[in-house]
Amino acid sequence: MLILALAPFVLADLLDLDLIVGLSYLVYAALLVRLWVRGSNGLPHARIGSASGLRLWMAGAAALLLVFALADTAIALSFAAQRTGDAMSLISAGAVIMALGLIAVIVTVSKGGGRMTSPVTVVRTSAEPDAEALEARTKALLTETQLYLDTDLTVDRLAKRLTVPARALSLAINQTKGMNVSQYVNDFRLDHAAELLLGSNASVAQVMEQSGFLTRSNFYREFQRRFGVTPAAYRQDRRK
Repeated sequence: MLILALAPFVLADLLDLDLIVGLSYLVYAALLVRLWVRGSNGLPHARIGSASGLRLWMAGAAALLLVFALADTAIALSFAAQRTGDAMSLISAGAVIMALGLIAVIVTVSKGGGRMTSPVTVVRTSAEPDAEALEARTKALLTETQLYLDTDLTVDRLAKRLTVPARALSLAINQTKGMNVSQYVNDFRLDHAAELLLGSNASVAQVMEQSGFLTRSNFYREFQRRFGVTPAAYRQDRRK
């Protein structure tokens, strides 16, 4: 990463600086896409439940970087061709497009939250623990300790409690349950929330906080994924 950061200054004497800047945008966009392709399980240090939102931010940032690269390259070529008027027009238009793009990313992320939660398909090696046994150990740990209530829980922390690599844990959950670790942990949180909704008079917001969720949008989205109704409707229907 340090080499990439210093590359524009090292190559400035060899190539046009504007073209180097445009190339750096493409490189950083490619790195973000590479990280995004790994899925939610590729962010083991992110809080469980927030990894999907981070992936949306990465996708939006990569798209903006591509726009920056195209705009910067077009401006550089216009200046090189001594078409200053075209270059200035591109600068003005690019500023507007970039601003609109940034707004679009913010709106999309705020609404989309954690929709991108598809499990990642990975290949298991013979050196990794048995998937069913590891899933059973994970279930027992979460059930006995209620570790899922910790809002700061990450895939990496959970894997360390189980004394296995984070990749092995992600693989085991994917193979046995067809989901990623974030969804798996959230299902424990949702079962806990469902019990609180039926067994207490706590508000939905209080239930959310007591079940390990960080945001209302993620809680509502995950609850409807699991039960098909909103938390309030679940309480009302089951108490009849």
